[in-house]
Amino acid sequence: IHDALFGVIYVRYQPDTASFAWTPMDPIYLAHHVVTFVFMTSNRLVGVGQTSAITCMYYGEFTNPTFNANTIVQLAKPLFPTSPHLQLISTIIELANAILFVILRGFFFPLFGTWIPFSFFFTSNGHKINIFLRLVWTILIWGIILGSLPFVPEQMNMVIDFFSTNKEEATVSAEL
Repeated sequence: IHDALFGVIYVRYQPDTASFAWTPMDPIYLAHHVVTFVFMTSNRLVGVGQTSAITCMYYGEFTNPTFNANTIVQLAKPLFPTSPHLQLISTIIELANAILFVILRGFFFPLFGTWIPFSFFFTSNGHKINIFLRLVWTILIWGIILGSLPFVPEQMNMVIDFFSTNKEEATVSAEL
């Protein structure tokens, strides 16, 4: 909820017009965080499903340090516009973030989204959870996953662009 409130709502609010300057991805981002909140809160209220909740948090929060570092670097760029060190750090952080995002949210998280519902419906521990709740949680987990998936191609393109650009630069340098 913190990310949704301060990362989108607070940033997009236009006090002059008392409106919001939404981007096309903001509704998906906000819905993703609302669904995450509902899923994790319901786990706590019912007292079961904590493994699925903590796994969701792991996959989601694992990329958080690189997102935060990227935000800090982007805010520092106007202060040090000619710093080659800052540009290098920015490139490394953006690449690390993109790679982690693609691997975790593009690959492992969808696998998790298949494994957890399987465990809800086909294991003895899963049958301890009410069938309605298992269905709702499955939908919520896939809502969380689908909220992240639209960003995967963008991140994948960043990785591809980085390596194709650097390969071209390396080829040019080798030819000289």
